[in-house]
Amino acid sequence: MKKRLLSLLLLCTLVFALSGCGEKTLLNKKEPVSLSFWHVYGEQAGLPMDLLVQEFNRTVGQERGVQVQVTGMSSASQIGGYLKEAQSGGKGVQEMPDLFTCHIIDALELGEDNLVPWNEQFTPDELSDFIPGFLSDGTAEDGRLLIFPVSKSTQLLMCNGSGFDRFSAATGVGYEDLATWEGFYDAAGRFYDWSDKPFCALDYPIRAVELNALERGSGDFYTENGWYDTGNAVFKESWMQFARSLAQGHVVVSDLYSNTQVMTGDVLSGLGSSAAILYYNDTVTYRDGTQEPMDLRVLPMPKTAGADALMTQAGVGLCAYRTTEQKAEAAALFVRWLTEAERNLDFVAQTGYMPVRSGAFDAIADYDNFPAPEEGYRQLYAALKTMREDYTPVSEPRFEGYYGRVSVLYDGLRRLQQELPARAAASEGIDALAEETWELLCSIRQRQMCIRDSHSLSEALAEGGSVRARIFALKIETSQALHAQAAAALYGRAGSAAAVLALCRSASARAAQEPTGGDEKILDLPDGGLPLGRDLPVAERLGHGRASLGGYDGPDRGAREGL
Repeated sequence: MKKRLLSLLLLCTLVFALSGCGEKTLLNKKEPVSLSFWHVYGEQAGLPMDLLVQEFNRTVGQERGVQVQVTGMSSASQIGGYLKEAQSGGKGVQEMPDLFTCHIIDALELGEDNLVPWNEQFTPDELSDFIPGFLSDGTAEDGRLLIFPVSKSTQLLMCNGSGFDRFSAATGVGYEDLATWEGFYDAAGRFYDWSDKPFCALDYPIRAVELNALERGSGDFYTENGWYDTGNAVFKESWMQFARSLAQGHVVVSDLYSNTQVMTGDVLSGLGSSAAILYYNDTVTYRDGTQEPMDLRVLPMPKTAGADALMTQAGVGLCAYRTTEQKAEAAALFVRWLTEAERNLDFVAQTGYMPVRSGAFDAIADYDNFPAPEEGYRQLYAALKTMREDYTPVSEPRFEGYYGRVSVLYDGLRRLQQELPARAAASEGIDALAEETWELLCSIRQRQMCIRDSHSLSEALAEGGSVRARIFALKIETSQALHAQAAAALYGRAGSAAAVLALCRSASARAAQEPTGGDEKILDLPDGGLPLGRDLPVAERLGHGRASLGGYDGPDRGAREGL
């Protein structure tokens, strides 16, 4: 009986603490309010977020009259598109959720006035316990906190330890050589010479290039339209360092997430999100069916030798759609409970994220409930602690349409990496091959061309978008189809949409029938034509329906995302 009374007393104390210190409440236990919730943690083992929601509902939620219902799960790279669809409404579209996880760029596209500012629900004293940089990541320019931090990720290096031991014994390369970008790319070349395989698959290569350039003193290399200043010499050299390695097959852009390629032995290591540890197996299964222990090794992100190290900070947070004051209070109650210190530590330690409260990294040192492989998680948090102490965090870009353009860039690099190593082996110049990847980056439109929902491609062009981009930059994943009429608007002055599509089909067919060893075919358009790679089924690109439901596959995909 005493134990029951003590439990009840503790619950009442917690409820009082979560209630905003006894202020008048709009919540009523007898008439509970329901909050619909979309999140991006659905693929993770054991569905930790769902388990937390269930715990909240049967404890504090039940006592205060709040029930959270998970009505949608997605990925960090796609949820922004789904949210825009829900906001726009329409037949067959889910209703807008009350609470959801997303990136700040997704929140801004929904409209600041449509969202609950968390700094109206939390006191300055409450917010002071959170890591300031994580709060600023979710803050709009006017100071409104739109995204509440729940977990954060960064990028680091994960290696197949068993395979690395053999490589090290044969070549003398050690883990310490991977501490700098110079050593990393040198080790990649030596591994390729030793094994004839790529050393590393990079999930977010543009972010690695950015951090390397910033460490070298590049300064600001973004344009006002949210792409790259291709006249920045330091940024270009950082890109070319990566591109030379890519052109020779020493590194690759991952198929989607690098852990898959590490676990099949296609590469020795993966450079990606800290949260990727959730998806690493205990064993490596090679293509011939042989297996060996993964013996996962986790290392900090490489840095530029002799420079101050930088790290990215990424990850989604919690956002509430503004409807009623009662629902805003209910959402704040759930967020307070979810981010309570011990609970947040348990959540991030199970999922590979960084905790969001100040001082929590010290608590991780004594944490004793890591999932398997326990040693891998200990290495992960040791690497994260090193980076937290020795690296300066840098927020990711928040330009509208930026990650759509990054997705186009990665698709182009994946195509190029299929042919560049063979051409390098055939004695084509490495710098010239690397320059082709730079031309790809330069070709990406500098206007927002990843169109969603209410904007058509032709409308974007009327706003001043580029019409000279390469055709292989046309594969933009949007939440609506790229129709032939939009293609006519894009390539302009060529007659009807049917005529444009016919020209594309003709050029694509000629390219397929007459392989040219890399030479380009030119579409016979009035503006002089645009280069068409021989491997590109352009007609299909112009005529098919949606490739994905909004969103993007860029730097916080693993998610983004929730990586």
